[in-house]
Amino acid sequence: MKTERNYGLLRSIAMVLRIISWVALAVGVIGAIVVLTLSLPGGLKFGLFLVAIIAGICWFIQLYASGSVLVLLMDTEENTREMASLSES
Repeated sequence: MKTERNYGLLRSIAMVLRIISWVALAVGVIGAIVVLTLSLPGGLKFGLFLVAIIAGICWFIQLYASGSVLVLLMDTEENTREMASLSES
């Protein structure tokens, strides 16, 4: 049985969220590297470095998880629809 893919826009949004998550991670890493090149006192430099890394990782996890949850919900709906059609026949 061939199933059609629904929710094209929602699948696109999920993909965009996953792409943006990688961009956020890259920006966090680049921001951390920039902080290391600044001429700041040692403690402040290390603190800002940690903040940039942790912020980038948090944004990555949040955005990537949001995109993955959308895909999971769409796949659950698709599987539920297939099981319902199989049980009717």
